[in-house]
Amino acid sequence: MALKKLVVLLAFLALSFSCKTHLPSDDNAMLASLRFSGGLKLEEEFSSSSFEYTLKITPSIDLQGFFVICIPDNPHSKCKLFLAGIEIPLFYIPVTAGMPNFNFEILVISPNKTEQKYKVNVVVL
Repeated sequence: MALKKLVVLLAFLALSFSCKTHLPSDDNAMLASLRFSGGLKLEEEFSSSSFEYTLKITPSIDLQGFFVICIPDNPHSKCKLFLAGIEIPLFYIPVTAGMPNFNFEILVISPNKTEQKYKVNVVVL
């Protein structure tokens, strides 16, 4: 009888405790992390609740472009990168000496289609 109660209790716990209860909500379109290749760093400390940042770069032989690495807070959300209104599928932005300052946007789309934009202003030194 005690074994039967234990099995019932374990089954109840397994059904009531799921991974989904520990995931961010389906309307969460926030970023957990925003990083860049090549050792580039934002001027400001990243916070998922701040939506505009500055990135200073110096193009060189060693730096001809960089990858944008964005990780959504909800692992089921998706990120898209836009440069001058054009989606950049590989998340790679080429840079050259003498190019003007520019900005790009990251669009985070949650499972229920809630959207949040993050803007990065790039200052080319």
